[in-house]
Order: sequence, then structure tokens, then C-alpha cells
Amino acid sequence: PELAEKFDRFLVESYVEDNKKIKWCPSVPHCGNAIRKEDDDGEVECSCGLQFCFGCLGESHSPCSCLMWNLWSKKCAEESETVTWMTANTQLCPKCSKPVNRISGCNLMTCICGQHFCWLCGGATGLDHTWTSISGHSCGRYNDDKEWQLERAKRDSNRYTHYHYQYKAHADSLKLEDKLKKSILKKAVLNSETKNQAVFNDYNWVIKGMDLLSRSRRILSNSFPFVFYMFGEELFKDEMSDKDREIKKNLFENQQVQLERDVEKLSESLEQPFDEYDDAQVLKMKGDIHKLGINVDNHCKKMYEWIDKELLGPSKFRFQHFIAPYRSEGIEKAIVFSDRG
Repeated sequence: PELAEKFDRFLVESYVEDNKKIKWCPSVPHCGNAIRKEDDDGEVECSCGLQFCFGCLGESHSPCSCLMWNLWSKKCAEESETVTWMTANTQLCPKCSKPVNRISGCNLMTCICGQHFCWLCGGATGLDHTWTSISGHSCGRYNDDKEWQLERAKRDSNRYTHYHYQYKAHADSLKLEDKLKKSILKKAVLNSETKNQAVFNDYNWVIKGMDLLSRSRRILSNSFPFVFYMFGEELFKDEMSDKDREIKKNLFENQQVQLERDVEKLSESLEQPFDEYDDAQVLKMKGDIHKLGINVDNHCKKMYEWIDKELLGPSKFRFQHFIAPYRSEGIEKAIVFSDRG
């Protein structure tokens, strides 16, 4: 029996590995489910609750493409911006090659190894100097290429820091709201048992509100790495003129602002202590959440439509940047092909 069980498992694993429409759920620890999806891309939710990208098996990352998300994840994990900051703010000692940071305006640097060198060009020098020149050294001014590289490194570092801060702030809010969801569901169940049945018996509006909040918060968070790459120079440098890039970036960021505004309102509304409210207050809260839900859903739809028609649609790289479509009803529920016991 044990040998037969191993053989059956081998057959299942071989079938899954050879079938593009079936993939193992990437949950950790592994839930044992194999997921079937007719189209081999987009996002899906396993019966274990994990939502993931069927294309790259990473976490749900829409509106980022798999390539954008892969680059962003590596950028965050490797802390590559530390290297960028070092490039922008330090100069390597010509003797020991250790990075030296300038803390004053003087161009004569002294490394801890004792070597003196010029901040402008990195060349070794003696100690005699004035504020404007170093004895026996004649570089005298910045090398244009070096100056440009330093300025670009500073700009890129600041740009990454800005978008990463926004991305992480909303990602942190998503984690807190996941905890809030559990608390709200407990209160909803308790109230349905102890208060006016006509008002509290159906608390699906709470569940739908929290589900929409989670989806829209994740979209909002992931939209910042999308902006970082869509309007940066790494992937789409030659796709738009500088003028068009600035116009489209401003229009997209306006959509982000509108989505962010109503997502925060929805979050605030769902945090209300409805277990302490009377019937009229609960009905008002229900109506407010319904209206906010419509607004948030419409903002998400418009954002995805704009990405498809105005940004990635006209791009010659659009086939390399498939974006999982937005679904008002939520991420597609998975078809479980097999369970491994």
C-alpha cells in the first residue's frame, strides 16, 4: 500500500508539472492543493485562503506585471538603494578602496588609512591645501560625467524612497485591517444573536465591505511600484516623451489620490463600534459603507481601464506586462485539482 501510494503521488506530481493549467499552491507551509485555471495567468485564491499570481506564483501583485513585481521585490530585498546612496554620497579611497563620506565642503578627504585624496576626482593627493585648491593637484573642478552620475544617483534614491514609503505604508495598513476583519466578524455574529434580527441578521454588508477594503488597499499599495517602473527609465524609457510621461504620471497619481481618499474613508467607517449602536445608527453605517464601496470599486475600475488603454495598451512591450484584470467580485476562486494527504 505504501509503495502504491508513492506511485500515485508521483503520477499526480508529474501530471501537474507537465500541465500549464495546473500549479501547486505556493502556500507555506504547503496546503497540498493543486490549482487548475483555464487561462494560465491572472490571480487566483486557493481554498486555503492564499491569493497569488498564477503566472509567477508570487503574491497577488496587480496592477504590477510579473516583471515589475519581480524587479521591485529584488530591489526591496537586496536593499539596493543603500548601494545607490553610497554611490551618491561617498568616494572610494584610492589606497584601501573603503568608502569615505564627506561631511563638510572641503574637497580634501582623509581616509582612516591615512591616505589624502580629492573628493572631486578621487585622485590621491598630499595634505597641503586651501579651500579652493589642493597643492600639486590640478583637477580643479567636477568631471561632468561624475557630477551627472552623482546627481542621478541621488535623484533615483530619493525617488525610490518616496514610492517605497507609500507602498509600505499601505501594506502595513493592509496587515492591520486583516486583524480588524476578524474582530469585526466576531462582533457581527454576536450582534446577530443578541439584537434586532431585522437589522443584524444579515451582516454580509460588513463582510463585503471588509473584502473590498482588503482588495482596494492591496491595489493601492501595489500601484506605487507600478508608478515607479511605468514612469521610470528602467523599463519604458523610450515609450513616452518627457512631456507625455509627466502628464500621464500626474493623471495617474490623481487617480491614486482619489482611490486613497475613499479607501481611508471606507476603513474609518468599518472601524466604527457598531456593536454599541442602536438600529438607526447601524442602518446609517450600512448605507454609508455601501456608498463608499461603490466609489472605491469605480476608482479601481477606472485605474485599470486607464492602465490598459492609455499606458500599457499603446506600449510595444504590452505583451511582456500582462496585468491581472480587476474583478469587482474579488479574485477568482480556485478550482482545486487535487489534495495531497
